[in-house]
Order: sequence, then C-alpha cells, then structure tokens
Amino acid sequence: MPLKRAFDPKLIVSDAAALRAWEDDPLVSRGRITPGYLTEMLRLQDALAEHLKRLKVPVLLLWGTGDQVVTEAGQKLVLAAAPGASQLKRYDGGFHNLLAEPKLKDQVIEDISCWIQEVSKQFLAVKK
Repeated sequence: MPLKRAFDPKLIVSDAAALRAWEDDPLVSRGRITPGYLTEMLRLQDALAEHLKRLKVPVLLLWGTGDQVVTEAGQKLVLAAAPGASQLKRYDGGFHNLLAEPKLKDQVIEDISCWIQEVSKQFLAVKK
C-alpha cells in the first residue's frame, strides 16, 4: 500500500518559477512512496556512514539553511564520517535544491568549481 509523499514539494526550492519547473519535470517522481522503498532508504541511510569511512577522497556537502528535507545535524553526521578534507558549505536561506535557487545558483556552481580545483591540486600534490 503506497504511503503519501514524504515531504511537501514546496520544501524543494523557495522560488515559485523554479518550483513550477521542478513540478513539471517528467523525471520527478509524482508517485507515493511504498513501504519497501522507505525501508530500503532507511537501510541505505544506516549504511552511508560505514561506506563514507572507506572513501579516500574528500566530500563536499552543500546545505541551505532553509532546507527542511535534510537537516544540518544529518549533514554534520555525514561530514564527521567523511575523509578529513571534506567540507560542509552552508547557504543562507537556501532550500533543498540549491542549484534551482535563482539567488544562489551561480554562487553554488562557483563554490563547487573552486572546491574541485582545490581538492584536485591537493590530490595531485600528494600523488607526486
């Protein structure tokens, strides 16, 4: 028996036009979640920390302070389990889909690009 949606779509992005685009996207699931799906997601969530310990490269976590889908506490748990050079980048007022936030999108892309370049330099320096 399917359950209702896990969260309100209005929690995805703060901008009305971006939300409409997300809701109109044919690749976005409109269905209800099933108990099996929920069980599997919880199992994967529990396994995440264990898998993060095996990573040899850092992780960049992006989180908006307006995100009500993923908590900051959850992000901090992931960060604690990730390799040492991993980073949590916060965006004031950003909802769950930071790349759809018109006021934040360019900054998020720039931050991702800079982070990849910096980590790549560090990784290549270690490999020499």
